[in-house]
Amino acid sequence: MCHFLNKMIIIVLFCLNQAIYTLKWTMYMEIKDFIKERRKQLKMSLQTLGDAISYTPQAIARFENGKVKFDIGLIDDLIKVLNVSLSTF
Repeated sequence: MCHFLNKMIIIVLFCLNQAIYTLKWTMYMEIKDFIKERRKQLKMSLQTLGDAISYTPQAIARFENGKVKFDIGLIDDLIKVLNVSLSTF
Protein backbone atom coordinates (compact mmCIF):
# COMPACT_ATOMS: atom_id res chain seq x y z
CA MET A 1 0.00 0.00 0.00
CA CYS A 2 2.79 2.45 0.91
CA HIS A 3 4.60 1.74 -2.37
CA PHE A 4 1.40 2.49 -4.29
CA LEU A 5 0.95 5.83 -2.46
CA ASN A 6 4.54 6.82 -3.19
CA LYS A 7 3.98 6.19 -6.90
CA MET A 8 0.76 8.20 -6.83
CA ILE A 9 2.48 11.12 -5.11
CA ILE A 10 5.25 11.08 -7.71
CA ILE A 11 2.69 11.07 -10.53
CA VAL A 12 0.75 13.96 -8.98
CA LEU A 13 3.92 16.01 -8.45
CA PHE A 14 5.00 15.35 -12.03
CA CYS A 15 1.62 16.51 -13.35
CA LEU A 16 1.73 19.66 -11.21
CA ASN A 17 5.23 20.42 -12.43
CA GLN A 18 4.11 20.08 -16.05
CA ALA A 19 1.10 22.34 -15.43
CA ILE A 20 3.28 25.02 -13.84
CA TYR A 21 5.77 24.81 -16.73
CA THR A 22 2.95 25.18 -19.25
CA LEU A 23 1.53 28.18 -17.40
CA LYS A 24 4.94 29.86 -17.27
CA TRP A 25 5.48 29.21 -20.98
CA THR A 26 2.05 30.63 -21.83
CA MET A 27 2.72 33.76 -19.77
CA TYR A 28 6.10 34.17 -21.45
CA MET A 29 4.58 33.93 -24.89
CA GLU A 30 1.89 36.45 -24.07
CA ILE A 31 4.36 38.98 -22.67
CA LYS A 32 6.72 38.80 -25.63
CA ASP A 33 3.85 39.15 -28.08
CA PHE A 34 2.38 42.04 -26.10
CA ILE A 35 5.69 43.92 -26.03
CA LYS A 36 6.10 43.60 -29.78
CA GLU A 37 2.52 44.61 -30.53
CA ARG A 38 2.51 47.57 -28.14
CA ARG A 39 5.87 48.80 -29.45
CA LYS A 40 4.47 48.74 -32.98
CA GLN A 41 1.26 50.51 -31.88
CA LEU A 42 3.41 53.32 -30.49
CA LYS A 43 5.46 53.34 -33.71
CA MET A 44 8.53 52.75 -31.57
CA SER A 45 11.66 51.25 -33.08
CA LEU A 46 13.69 48.49 -31.47
CA GLN A 47 16.42 51.10 -30.95
CA THR A 48 14.08 53.51 -29.15
CA LEU A 49 12.68 50.86 -26.83
CA GLY A 50 16.14 49.45 -26.20
CA ASP A 51 17.54 52.88 -25.34
CA ALA A 52 14.65 53.54 -22.95
CA ILE A 53 15.24 50.37 -20.94
CA SER A 54 19.04 50.14 -21.40
CA TYR A 55 19.05 47.14 -23.74
CA THR A 56 20.35 46.81 -27.27
CA PRO A 57 17.91 46.62 -30.19
CA GLN A 58 19.21 43.09 -30.80
CA ALA A 59 18.26 42.07 -27.24
CA ILE A 60 14.76 43.50 -27.69
CA ALA A 61 14.37 41.59 -30.95
CA ARG A 62 15.45 38.37 -29.21
CA PHE A 63 12.84 38.97 -26.48
CA GLU A 64 10.11 39.63 -29.04
CA ASN A 65 11.05 36.65 -31.20
CA GLY A 66 11.21 34.29 -28.24
CA LYS A 67 14.88 33.46 -28.65
CA VAL A 68 15.64 34.50 -25.06
CA LYS A 69 13.46 34.67 -21.99
CA PHE A 70 12.02 37.97 -20.92
CA ASP A 71 13.65 39.46 -17.80
CA ILE A 72 10.81 40.00 -15.32
CA GLY A 73 12.88 42.77 -13.73
CA LEU A 74 12.08 44.94 -16.76
CA ILE A 75 8.37 45.20 -15.95
CA ASP A 76 8.63 48.59 -14.22
CA ASP A 77 10.60 50.12 -17.08
CA LEU A 78 8.29 48.64 -19.71
CA ILE A 79 5.19 49.94 -17.93
CA LYS A 80 6.55 53.47 -18.18
CA VAL A 81 7.94 53.26 -21.70
CA LEU A 82 4.99 51.43 -23.23
CA ASN A 83 2.51 53.58 -21.28
CA VAL A 84 0.52 50.70 -19.80
CA SER A 85 -0.53 49.64 -16.30
CA LEU A 86 0.86 46.75 -14.27
CA SER A 87 -2.43 44.89 -14.69
CA THR A 88 -1.68 44.69 -18.43
CA PHE A 89 1.06 42.19 -17.68
